[in-house]
Amino acid sequence: LRLRGRMRNGRLNVSQSEVVESIHTTSPNHALGEQRQLVMLFNFQDQPNNKPWTADYIRNLLLNDVNQYWQHVSYGQTWITGDFTGWYTLPINSTDCQSNMRLAAENGARALGYNPDSYSHKIYLYPSGGCRSKGGSTWTGTDSSGNFTSSIYLSGTATLYSLAHEF
Repeated sequence: LRLRGRMRNGRLNVSQSEVVESIHTTSPNHALGEQRQLVMLFNFQDQPNNKPWTADYIRNLLLNDVNQYWQHVSYGQTWITGDFTGWYTLPINSTDCQSNMRLAAENGARALGYNPDSYSHKIYLYPSGGCRSKGGSTWTGTDSSGNFTSSIYLSGTATLYSLAHEF
């Protein structure tokens, strides 16, 4: 972009502009297009009634609020879709810090008819407590076929900020 004009009080008053070069890329960008998620809402066997959010609240938060945010900041190039398991209870305690929570959560989703292996993006959403402090983290990588994958872990927090930030 080439701009012409005069500086006045620290601002450029543009009188003429032109595009001098347009850059196009042919490399795939995993952050563009549909971002299909599997959202797993679960709690622990020592706190089976601890469900701090409704499934509808989470669905609305992700598919409306977070989706609108990412559509806006990506100029319509990124949008979110997803499947939601609803609440289920893992066969581990919230204080069991040695357990494989990811595997237990994915096995719980399988028991409900979902195949976590068919999703590149997974969100693990659960109440905080025990050895699982409140907060979030995102892990990214590639699967055995070289496809981009992401796993978002949100413990005790489900807000527009926390989900949009970790997304």
